Amino acid sequence: MTVKIDGHKRISVNERRLFHGTSPEIVEAICKQNFDCRLHGKNATRYGQGSYFALNASYSHDYAKEDMNSSRFMFLAKVLVGSYTRGYSGHRRPPQKDPSNLASDLYDSCVDYISNPTIFVVFDTDQFYPEYIITYSTVSKSTSSNYSSRQTRRARLLYAANLYNLGTASNPSGSAARSGYAASTASTLGLASVNPRRSLYNRGTTSNPSGSAARSGYAASTASTLGLASVNPRRSLYNRGTTSNPSGSAARSGYAASTASTLGLASVNPRRSLYNRGTTSNPSGSAARSGYAASTASTLGLASVNPRRSLYNRGIASNPSDSAARSGYTASTAASSLGLTSNLTRSLNNILETTSNPSGSAARSGYTASTAASSLGLTSSLTRSSNNLETTSNPGGSAARSGYTASTAASSLELTSNLTRSSNNLETTSNPGGSAARSGYTASTAASSLELTSNLTRSSNNLETTSNPSGSAARSGYTASTAASSLELTSNLTRNSNNLETTSNPGDLLHEVATHTRLLPLACGSAARSGYTASTAASSLELTSNLTRSLNNILETTSNPSGSAARSGYTVSTAASSLELTSNLTRSLNNILETTSNPSGSAARSGYTASTAASSLELTSSLTRSSNNLETTSNPSGSAARSGYTASTAASSLELTSNLTRSLNNILETTSNPSGSAARSGYTASTAASSLELTSNLTRSLNNILDTTSNPSGSAVQRSRSSNVLSSSVSSRGLQRAANKDVAPREKKEKEKEKGQMRDNVNTEDTN
Repeated sequence: MTVKIDGHKRISVNERRLFHGTSPEIVEAICKQNFDCRLHGKNATRYGQGSYFALNASYSHDYAKEDMNSSRFMFLAKVLVGSYTRGYSGHRRPPQKDPSNLASDLYDSCVDYISNPTIFVVFDTDQFYPEYIITYSTVSKSTSSNYSSRQTRRARLLYAANLYNLGTASNPSGSAARSGYAASTASTLGLASVNPRRSLYNRGTTSNPSGSAARSGYAASTASTLGLASVNPRRSLYNRGTTSNPSGSAARSGYAASTASTLGLASVNPRRSLYNRGTTSNPSGSAARSGYAASTASTLGLASVNPRRSLYNRGIASNPSDSAARSGYTASTAASSLGLTSNLTRSLNNILETTSNPSGSAARSGYTASTAASSLGLTSSLTRSSNNLETTSNPGGSAARSGYTASTAASSLELTSNLTRSSNNLETTSNPGGSAARSGYTASTAASSLELTSNLTRSSNNLETTSNPSGSAARSGYTASTAASSLELTSNLTRNSNNLETTSNPGDLLHEVATHTRLLPLACGSAARSGYTASTAASSLELTSNLTRSLNNILETTSNPSGSAARSGYTVSTAASSLELTSNLTRSLNNILETTSNPSGSAARSGYTASTAASSLELTSSLTRSSNNLETTSNPSGSAARSGYTASTAASSLELTSNLTRSLNNILETTSNPSGSAARSGYTASTAASSLELTSNLTRSLNNILDTTSNPSGSAVQRSRSSNVLSSSVSSRGLQRAANKDVAPREKKEKEKEKGQMRDNVNTEDTN
């Protein structure tokens, strides 16, 4: 390759395609920021401190590290090597062509051997471009009986993704447009290797052998009926497409179903990238806008089904025994003594969706995950974002406009249940023993001798409601109830809001807060428009409970088991024995009136209520809140108004950490003290423990805020962005300064008296 300069001189840039192996965690960084020897050139500096590229892929293979799925990543890059010379470890740039002349030109790159170079070191990022990503794995397999005495090892190229490119391809038995890959039918005898490839950031379509499709990435592959079948469809990042299954039609899908071999070993590994859209149908039903279809394992031998799907895609799938429209995902997994992973990811905008449960009907739903297993490692992940109406029904009731219902039960297993949802309209779900409207999530998890993780994430911009098992509720936020024995539990609460907030404390006083915060007294009165109330109790456990909520213009309410409430969002009930339990709830609110009731009182316009108790444990309670509107919640023994956070923690023989963070803009807030009233407050943290190490951190940033706090026996005064710390040390310093003020005049008088006596003595001596 040559370049003209001024129409005369031609310079050779010597462009080559070279390989670069790297670690999985920095692949995305290279795609976004190109190679950077300062960050990514960690492994070798023998020929210079630049970016290394190899002529042979076998050399780069040694630097391509495996990820959790045993996949390796290698870049095929265009590199302008230009003129080169032998490199050494001390080179930070190419050496001069004429060392005796300081003004001489530099070489363009360094190599290992000048006569026959296999390694090139480039120091300028403008000289290389990552053109392809090659994802592959190294596999050991036992072949047929003729080769049973030895294993063959070969690398399977899964996909080579062409970055920032557009292309089309048609399938053998259908038509397609804007596609990257066509369908491949594996051999019926011997070894079948199906390796389609697709580039990044492109759009395309492809059709399956028995159907039509548009904007797809991968077509269905039928594994071999005899011998060894290896079906490896691959899809790149940020593309869109559709594909149809062998027995149905679909639109805008990513992966179709793959039928494993009926004899031998079947390996079905569909993969899907980020930010794509698509639909696919299941073998016994139709669906639209889906991501992955079901895979039928082999009837003889070993079947390995590993579907993968990334975040921020769109699609719909139907269940095997029912029809559905505009749905997200339905994962049903059951196994014994196996490692089972079920991952579902979905994002929807302005979509009407519906799915039905096995024993009920539903409309406009998102996800329903049902997992049961024994002696296995089970992971069930559900992710959903939506901006329209959605509904789902529970096994024993009906519901409308709901998001997720996750029911998980297992014995002696590791269970993970992740639910993520964002919505900007009405949603409803019903609990097993009650009715509800406009709700978000209901997660019920029970297990024995397991590690359980339940994650709920929700964002909404309209009305939401859910009911508790023994009462009704409407337009509420979150209610998390966790009880366990001999477990590790974490309780975190995070809240965003753009209005005023208020809460009352049970009746104690917090003494110190961090820099740029102020002293906040506790309260035992009524409250309205509150944010969070965290109460934790447990036995012999480490407890973590995370709640995060964001809402826009929403009226929300929830009721506790012994009272009624309206405008609710989430209800999380978790119970387990001898397990590690994590319950995460995420929610954000803006300009919202919210209400929740405590077990022994009523409240209005609240956000979260977390109840946790523990003994002999390490307890961490984190609360984060930002709000620009009014919110209130009531404590178990009283009411309060316009507060932010209330953290109540009690434990014995534990290490306790309570962190509260709050940022407010243009907010009036109020909190009452145990024996008085107060207005416009921020945080209240109450911690009590025995034989423990206790850390209580409160952080608050306020802009243009009138703040008021009242003393325990008097009225409140206004403070604006001041840091007030009340403690015994501060009080001691204040008393000392006051004492010093009294001592100074006495010392001055005594010194003047001594000087007078000295003058009298001198005069007496002169007279003598």
